[in-house]
Amino acid sequence: FFLSTEISHNSHRCRRSHDMQALRVSPRGVRHVPRAVTENGSRSGCPARPLPCHAHPENHPAHRKPREKLGSILASLSLAALSLSLSLSPPSHAMETFTLAPIEDFAKVVPKEAKAGLESQIERLEKDTGYKVRVLTQFRDTAGGRQNSNVPTSSELKVGWDIRDELNDLYVVIFVDPSAPNVLGFSFSKAVQVEKLPRPFFTELQSRYGNLFYVRDNGEYSGLRESINALDVCIRRENGCQVPPGLPDEQRGFTLLCSALGGGILGASLRLDPVGFVRQRWVYGLLFSPLWFSLSISYGLGPVMSRTDAVEPIVVNLGTTALAALLVANYKAAAEKIGLTVSGTIDDD
Repeated sequence: FFLSTEISHNSHRCRRSHDMQALRVSPRGVRHVPRAVTENGSRSGCPARPLPCHAHPENHPAHRKPREKLGSILASLSLAALSLSLSLSPPSHAMETFTLAPIEDFAKVVPKEAKAGLESQIERLEKDTGYKVRVLTQFRDTAGGRQNSNVPTSSELKVGWDIRDELNDLYVVIFVDPSAPNVLGFSFSKAVQVEKLPRPFFTELQSRYGNLFYVRDNGEYSGLRESINALDVCIRRENGCQVPPGLPDEQRGFTLLCSALGGGILGASLRLDPVGFVRQRWVYGLLFSPLWFSLSISYGLGPVMSRTDAVEPIVVNLGTTALAALLVANYKAAAEKIGLTVSGTIDDD
């Protein structure tokens, strides 16, 4: 009864939330309601309430303004000292500036008597066109690390070769690793890829002069020299190159074989008898043109015409296609002229 009377009496003078905070129950169940001192010093039955933030002495505007001024002054002094130290200290890139040779041969791939000639060729190309060609030879272990600690890092190579912008600078870096399955590797900027040499150019250049069979027969230096020569020729061209110049013997044989197969298919189609809507034999040649045309023209002449300006391989491949078509279309008469006996014909089968 006394407890309910006291709570109802205080509820008329204070808020319920403060009443609930002020009421405490002792271990013996006796209620203790502390009396709070008001701001003017009088006592009341209302529980003590915390003062608002602005009522604390340290948060008074008169005390807060000097502290804010002191903080801003210290911040300004710190910024001034930082700017002064940066202006007095020398630039970091000036201390790291050094120059590397166009050919850094740590794997001893380039003979000593040939290094000066290659470097002069690279320097002339850079002077005439503005394109930088650089060479780095090194051995790498199986984990991909560097076996020679003297080999510059990628950041050191950029500084030494003055490569500042990897997107817009005109540069091509040739990496030679004699311990790799393919000894050649290339790094080039986006500007080189757009203006002169697309990515398939470097892919074919790597597969042509860096494979194990070429290196076994000709050596690493030969692949490096031919790569530099191909870059020299294509960079000097106005529109660059889509593929490396030159026709290797393996590719020459492949184009010749495709020309012969295309001619054989054309000759076999011309031996078919007219049936249905086909009234002439030559119509079969047109019907089978997607097959023999792809072999003879796309794979027989296309690689030759895109890689060399010589007329001889073009004439040879065209002649091979025509000769194969004539031999297959008139194989019986051709066999009799060379002294062979044919037991049967396609028509008999």
